[in-house]
Amino acid sequence: MRAVRDLARRGAKLVHLSTNYVFDGTRPRADGGYGEDDAPAPRSIYALTKLAGEHAALAYGDGALVVRGSGLYGHFGSASKGGNFVERMSARARESGALKMVADQVLQPTFTRDLAAGLVDAVARDTSGLVHLTASGSCSWHEFTVAFLELQGIDATVEPVATTLAHGQPDRPLNGVLQRPRADALGLPPLRDWRAALGEYLNSR
Repeated sequence: MRAVRDLARRGAKLVHLSTNYVFDGTRPRADGGYGEDDAPAPRSIYALTKLAGEHAALAYGDGALVVRGSGLYGHFGSASKGGNFVERMSARARESGALKMVADQVLQPTFTRDLAAGLVDAVARDTSGLVHLTASGSCSWHEFTVAFLELQGIDATVEPVATTLAHGQPDRPLNGVLQRPRADALGLPPLRDWRAALGEYLNSR
């Protein structure tokens, strides 16, 4: 953690990005999501390491900011995954005309451009501690997939299915919705609705 301490001594602010995976996701959708003060309950090694990163950042970074996000997608997707979720699923739908998509995982798909603007604003306000920054509104992966296929005019059937985990996959929270009582109390502007952000992403990519 010497590098983190050096950042603080140099007057730089540490911003650590985390994930909704730190929660177990067992809360019913009707009961809402998880706020910054809810106790994490990670269910995978990935989630455990992300939570450990949060604790390290807050412990060693003076004035550090930890931001949990959800369902990120943007113009520069993951190289190891072959791009982002929207592009991968759109390509499969064009090729096959049909997809199966989980309908029991709920989240807030967030355009990385919106998250970046939210991060810059939070830093400009000298925000520290833990906050949740995600798109407004929520949907299932199935609902999200249907939305971006319709916006692109891709004629494909999207069958809703239940979550099943392949060997080695991290256990995903069924309810991955993040509420933001602390971010709201600090006056951080909410990010726009996921539908509006999705439309801009598809028009600008």
